[in-house]
Amino acid sequence: MAEGSDDVHDLTVSASTPFNPEIEIQVDLASVKCLDSQVGGHRGIFLSSKDGKVLKRCIAEEINFYRYLAENGISETFFPASPGTMVLSMKIDDEVITNETYLVMEDLTKAFIHPSVLDVKVGTVPWGWPITEEKLQKQIKKREATTTGKLGFRITGMKVREASSMPCSVLLIGFGACGVPSQIV
Repeated sequence: MAEGSDDVHDLTVSASTPFNPEIEIQVDLASVKCLDSQVGGHRGIFLSSKDGKVLKRCIAEEINFYRYLAENGISETFFPASPGTMVLSMKIDDEVITNETYLVMEDLTKAFIHPSVLDVKVGTVPWGWPITEEKLQKQIKKREATTTGKLGFRITGMKVREASSMPCSVLLIGFGACGVPSQIV
């Protein structure tokens, strides 16, 4: 659980909530924890709160992307409602978060007891700018060694429950790292 403010500021997130990165959104900080359904990425990138929100650590380019979607009417159809951003400084489990910006969005898995989750990296250029030369070379090698370069996407992780009585099968980071498209299809 989070160490931080006990203040609870409610924000109802719905598909009609417009994205506005300029307003600061508040959530129930006492209930913030690492997202249980996260199957890809670094721990602490995704957080959740008991009031039905997911927080995703983000950079300016992501905020601009969500702003573009909202301004062009795309976000309401294909993406979770995301009313804005918030800046967090807190400790969650062993993670220390200091002045990090998070997108706040609705938790699409909240209605499910055992949600199946898929984390996919879409596109043939899996890096943003600016980037160091060292990281760029590493990302180029990853693109060529995985399905990213061949298919334009890479499955970074997934969690599936095959039957209600069975435990979840979790295929974590690296599952989609194979370079053979036939193993994905």
